[in-house]
Amino acid sequence: MMTSFAQLLKPKPFLMAALLQSGCLVVSQFVTASSVSAEGTIKQKPLPNLTAKTSLKTSLKPSQKNIAAVRLLQESAVDGKFEVVASAVGVRLKSFKGGYELFSAAPDWQVYAVRADAKEVAHLSLAQWKKFYMPSFRMAGVTANFKLPSKTVVTTDAQGKKYQYFYPGSGLTSSGWSGWTEKSDVLRYIITARDYFDSSPVGAIVSRYMNLPVLKGMPISLISVLRVGKREDQREDQAWTIRTISNHPETIADSSYFQPPAKLKDAGEINSQFLSRGIRGLADDMSEMLDVRAK
Repeated sequence: MMTSFAQLLKPKPFLMAALLQSGCLVVSQFVTASSVSAEGTIKQKPLPNLTAKTSLKTSLKPSQKNIAAVRLLQESAVDGKFEVVASAVGVRLKSFKGGYELFSAAPDWQVYAVRADAKEVAHLSLAQWKKFYMPSFRMAGVTANFKLPSKTVVTTDAQGKKYQYFYPGSGLTSSGWSGWTEKSDVLRYIITARDYFDSSPVGAIVSRYMNLPVLKGMPISLISVLRVGKREDQREDQAWTIRTISNHPETIADSSYFQPPAKLKDAGEINSQFLSRGIRGLADDMSEMLDVRAK
């Protein structure tokens, strides 16, 4: 079980390091929570292996019905909750805090960002999206340094294949806010991913939304392994930066669910301004971080 960072760093409360990068706050560390599994997932339900049985090279027909999918409610330690509905033929992602939705579907997997309130849509090709920096996903201060994993562990269970990617930690790292600092010793980072749709680019699309490297599988958690305790009683503990709160399989009635609505104003290519329009201020961010710690 992961312990609260408030317990790890008593008597001082834990706050994220705040940096301004590209007009957005970039948080360099993590938040912890209790009642979370070793892979940063809570309330996890068994899922079938939903790997596509048909070639994705076949054009997606608008009339395609009864699509096997998985719905995940996920959370960033700073950016809050977001929902991912993924299938072998399309993916739809809703950012509750950002106020927009992402759509992408076979055969070309063009990525669309839709702001329903403004009736606008922006877009990027899949190749462009894989190189895109998500300004609103402010945990990028950590993940920007992730290149090739130092170790990869592959296991199989009732849900199919699970990948764990290990990255070196940042060592003794200062974190804090408004003149207050605390140090934590980060030993390593672990990205856990599930191979729900191994022949589909949905994993890559969701990974780049989280500013994670494009790896095999769809990411479900990012945790930091910390060295805590006094020298004579040191131990390891874990802190989550991304976690999956719940997931379950479902059937999507029609493939149009993964396509953006019609009759929207074309806002051009997806950019930082389009995605950051709905982000709240720093005070809300810090309050939300404390709420996450209290859960």
